[in-house]
Amino acid sequence: MRKLAIQFGIDLKNDLNVSQEQRSKMFRVEIDSGIEKGKITNKSQSLLLEIQNSFSLDDNTSKKILLECITTRCEGHLVNGIASLRRNAEKEVLKELEKMLSFGNLLPIKIQSSIGSKNEKLQLLTLFQSFAPELNSDGKFQEKLDLLKLMLDI
Repeated sequence: MRKLAIQFGIDLKNDLNVSQEQRSKMFRVEIDSGIEKGKITNKSQSLLLEIQNSFSLDDNTSKKILLECITTRCEGHLVNGIASLRRNAEKEVLKELEKMLSFGNLLPIKIQSSIGSKNEKLQLLTLFQSFAPELNSDGKFQEKLDLLKLMLDI
């Protein structure tokens, strides 16, 4: 919708009177997708600003939505990771941790919820470390490991 509006020179707020709530929801969907697809990273945040401006959202609103998005997605991936750990599905655990890290890398957070026990979080960390050679293809394994420790509050 945002791209079509830009293409036709339409302002969602002023020309179409799209409410802030609706623009906020569309912003959330687009940033969520952009982060998941790797288009929005901590190195390429210009797209984030472009999306924010397209939806005519102020900085405070955008930051709040971004934090909620990252928190919700990280918690969801942690829940899935722990569920996969309980099923001994190591590859699935790693996929969930990688997804969690892609969101956490944009805005590092400690996951404050009571998701999983301390022991399970340590098992996640140990499993992640055991796959270091496979996960170090980009040479950033130590950064990922440090971020994982921060996010798991270990």
